Order: sequence, then C-alpha cells, then structure tokens
Amino acid sequence: MIIGKKSGIVLLLFTFILALSVCFADAIDPRLVRPTTGSRVIRPSGTVSSTTKLTKVEFEIPKLTNGGAQIKAEDITVTEGAAITNMSWTNVTGKAFMTANETYRNNDKYSVRIYFWALNGFELDENIEVLVNGDKVTATPLSDGSGKYLFDKEFEVKENATITQPATTQTISKVEIKIPTPTAGNTQVVEKDVTISKGAKVSGFSWIDNSSNTFMLDDEKYEEGKKYTLRFFFNSDEGYTFEEGLKATLNGEEIKLDVVKSPNQYKFEKEFEIKKEAATVTEKPKVSEEPKISEAPKTTAAPKVTEKPEEVYYTITFETNGGNKIASQKVKENELAKMPEVPKKEGYIFEAWYWNKALTKEFDFTEPVDDDYDLYAKWVEEKKQEVQKVVWSKVSNWAIDEVTKANDAGLIPKIFDKEDLTKDITRKEFAHLAVILYEKLAGIEVKIASIPKNPFTDTDDVQVLWAYEYGITNGTSDTTFEPNSKITREQMATMMTRALLKAKIDVSVDLNKVKKFNDDDKMHSWGKDSIYFMSEAGIIKGMGDNQYGVEGTASREQAILISVRSAEKFSR
Repeated sequence: MIIGKKSGIVLLLFTFILALSVCFADAIDPRLVRPTTGSRVIRPSGTVSSTTKLTKVEFEIPKLTNGGAQIKAEDITVTEGAAITNMSWTNVTGKAFMTANETYRNNDKYSVRIYFWALNGFELDENIEVLVNGDKVTATPLSDGSGKYLFDKEFEVKENATITQPATTQTISKVEIKIPTPTAGNTQVVEKDVTISKGAKVSGFSWIDNSSNTFMLDDEKYEEGKKYTLRFFFNSDEGYTFEEGLKATLNGEEIKLDVVKSPNQYKFEKEFEIKKEAATVTEKPKVSEEPKISEAPKTTAAPKVTEKPEEVYYTITFETNGGNKIASQKVKENELAKMPEVPKKEGYIFEAWYWNKALTKEFDFTEPVDDDYDLYAKWVEEKKQEVQKVVWSKVSNWAIDEVTKANDAGLIPKIFDKEDLTKDITRKEFAHLAVILYEKLAGIEVKIASIPKNPFTDTDDVQVLWAYEYGITNGTSDTTFEPNSKITREQMATMMTRALLKAKIDVSVDLNKVKKFNDDDKMHSWGKDSIYFMSEAGIIKGMGDNQYGVEGTASREQAILISVRSAEKFSR
C-alpha cells in the first residue's frame, strides 16, 4: 500500500507520541512490567494479558559458594510479572546479619529474606505458590496494604574443597582488642575506633543502654552514672583460624567468650559504668626539717581512741499537690532515696517527682542524696477513654473469667476480635497488648495522625511502631521486628516490664535475693531482671520442675492474663 507524504508525517508523529507516552508512564510508575534492575525473568507460558493473575512465582537463586560474594537481587531469576523490592541475608550459624562486603563461609548456614510484589498489569493470587530453586516455601502477605509478600529460605554452604582460602592457614590462640574508654558527654565508641589483632575482624558491634535496655543511637552520648553494655562479635579473617579454647582481652583485661556455633566466630558482652572523674588531690609539700638529735626514749603514751564520725542524715519530703499524703524519708548522706508508692489524685495520672514547684526539673532517684529536699508531684489530667470490647471465637474455661475482666477494662486489642485466643501469640499481637496496657496505666490516648518513624523493613503496623517509640521493644535487629514470629516467654516478660517501667512503675529486683529457676543459665542478660521481677510480683509463673521456660511460647489468653494482672497490681 502506498502512503502519501502528509499521511506519512501524521503516522510518524503518532508513533512518536505513542512512544513518548510509554516513556513517561514508565517514569511515573515504578511497577511497570520490569523487575528489579538487573534481575532476570522466567517467562510464563502463553500470552500475558493486561490483568494477569499470578498463581505461582518461581525464584532461582545461584548456589552459595565458600568465599563467594553476597548474592543480590539482580543475580536472582524471577517469574515475569513479579519483582523483588528488597532482600537481606542472615548468617544463621553466627546469628548475625551479613555486612555488605561479607562473603559466604564453608559449613555455615544462611537465610535469605525476600520481599516481592506484582508489577503493573499483574496481581498475585491470594493463595500464591512460591518456589525457590524448585522447593516450595511459605510466602506471607504484609499487613500494610502494599500488596507485598515475604518469605525466608535457608541455605548451607557445603564444599569439600576450599575455594578461596590460601594454601596455608595461620592459627590464632589469642585475640587482643582495644577500644577508647567511654566517657560522659562523648558519643558512643564505634567500630572504626576498635583495634583488633591481625587475623581477626569485627563482624558485629553495638552499645546497649542498661537503664532502658535499648540500643544507643549513632549520635547518642554516654551519661554520667549510667551503665552501658558493649555487644561485640568477631570472626577470623581470610587465611586465619582460631585455636580451640581461644582467649581474648579487652583493653588488657581477659574476657569470657561465647562461641557462636561457627568455630571461627565469637562474641562477648562487657559492661561499662560511666563514672564521675575523681578530682586530683595535690599533696601539700613537706617542710624540710633539720635532723633531730637522738633523745632518750620516752615512755609510750596510751593510744588515743579515734572517734567515729557522726553519721549525717537528710530529710526528703513529698508535696503531692492535691494527692494523698506520702511519708517523708530520712536518708543517710550519699545514699539513695527510695521511690515512694505512687500517689493518687481523683481524675489525674501521676507523672513524676520534681525538684521545684515550677515542675521543670525531674528528680533522679539514682543520684546520691547530699542535702534536704522538698519534692513536688506532677499530675496529668486523666483522659476518659471509651472502652473498646472484642468478641472472641474461642477461649479456655480456666481463662474465661480473667479474659472477660480484661475485655471489660478495654485491655484486649482489636487485633483479637473474632480470633481463637487459645492459639500462640505472635510478637506483633503482644506489642498491641503491651501498648494498650502502657496507655491505660499512663492515661495516654494515641492519635493516629502522629504515627512515629518506622525503623523496620518487615512491618509498618502502627501499634508495633508505638511499642518501639515508647521503648517497649527494640525489634530483633536494628531493621527487623519479625511480627509474625511467636514471642518467647523471655521476650514477653521483657516487653511487659518495659511497658510498666515506661509508666513510672518501679520494676527493680534484687537478683541476689530471689529464688532462681533451674533454667537460670539459659536466660539472656537483657531478660533476666524482667523474668524475676514478673515472677516475684506473681504475674508470670514457672512451668513446673522449677523451670521458667525461657524459649517457650505462650497463648493469646495467657498473655491477656499477664496484662490484666499487671493492670490490677500497678494501677494508680
């Protein structure tokens, strides 16, 4: 067919405009039919329509090799219509996230977490089947409405021959580590400040504020009088291996090491107390004396009795500003005042004790007393919240009375509405429960418009973010929360205790005076105080044979009972 000159120009313009519109559409919508940059595509059989539903998505991940670089999204082949949005690798053996330049090690296990979604023109079937290298895996939809799914897949590096290791390997029997001494007012010591023996390398490094049991932020400074714990991981470097029974020192002091399953990875924790620097005492110079002429010995006089210095006590009075009367305290000089019982005032919630009538400076009960003090109570008007009740599908007979009591008090979150309360509780569900308890005790009503910043890559659940904002949870790492994992009894005690601490409840416990559980040695340093506080308060009990059950799980109804018992015991 012959096309006229004018018709040809029109056709060219039409073609140009059509191409331009596709380019602009591509620029505006990142989910056009193109997977993550560089990733390859498995094309499904048949013609793809504009609304193709994907019932199966396949991922082909290259083999992990000893010494091999970390596999990225662009190395993975994905079914057309799906795309990886983000991913991360964890060394399961070493229990640590892989750093950007870390390579795979022989005999170690690794887990990859992959987030994916459907591109424009495609949608993921509700019962999507996911295959990774031919193996079926379970994919979980995120609850944020983004349409994203995630899955985890474990791999093990198994090779008979060493690929990248040098012909000879040097054995190390001792590792010396040096860090600058943490001092008040300075920002935290970081990995680049560390000096470590040749043949070893740092693989994980973080500081924990013991008073709040939270990780320190990058620009956070050490505070005088506080205690901080350094959590330190290190590996052997390429061409080196650690001798069995490896010894290590930190700033010249020998430290106890924990083997992190992998024979060439270790960790330790070291506590530092930020003390006030002692003033330097300058000695008075002695006056030169002329040598004395020897004299006849004198009769020895009776020794003088040294008088015991009089003990000094100070008075701490509590002005409740309209609340019930609180008895004053007599405190010995340089000792600590005890936090009194929480005062009560009709229609108000107690916040804290303050130094001054203007209520501008909060009193610190961890500071030694050196004078008489008048302390003043600060109150916040109580906000009456409408009780939100839920309807459950199943509950055990032994729990129904306390669960009903919790429901009447508005302590059961909406996430349990129409749910089976006999099932195990997840980390996300428990975060909802802990946040409600804290808000009830503190008289806080959360405004949905003020959603806090999200540090996590695996959830954007609002109540989880509030739990993080309040300091009730730190997550399982700096960037993950694992919302759908079952919560352990140790994690449960810790999160609930933090909720009480945030609500100004005294959660201190003397570990030297409590009756220890038989599985005390299995408790982590971050969870032990919380476990024994909850046990001493009669809120969480053991599991028989004097076992606490550190790694055990709990049902939803058991968690609700812990919440309602805490509310009854500590309500103001």
